[in-house]
Amino acid sequence: MTDDRNKDQWDDLPLPMLEALASQRHIGLMHGADGIAEVTGSCGDSMLVQIKVTGGAISEVSSLVRGCIYTTACATALGDLARGLNLDEAVMLEPEELSRALGGLPDDHMHCARLALNALGEAILYWHAASGAGAT
Repeated sequence: MTDDRNKDQWDDLPLPMLEALASQRHIGLMHGADGIAEVTGSCGDSMLVQIKVTGGAISEVSSLVRGCIYTTACATALGDLARGLNLDEAVMLEPEELSRALGGLPDDHMHCARLALNALGEAILYWHAASGAGAT
């Protein structure tokens, strides 16, 4: 009989999520960000998202995360998916898209994807206000 109490938490994570966590893509501070926002979720996790906008499209995304492994993985997926999108496309991203990019989030951690997307949306609003472009 196997003792599941000693099972490593990483054993059940999908490979794309493990790769996102190991790579730490899009994690860190960005100098010269055009948009920035920090959002705290109902679970207490928080995410700071910074974006650079070039020609109306997101050219760079960077995040700082204080939270669980799922929130950190969502920050990486957010950067992967949002980079290259125009701002209207970026605000249309759905939590399920982040989940799919990571090989699936547990239902009780879908709020991590929503947190990432809320922070992105707020960073885009910041860019609109700072650039004088107005929200579309």
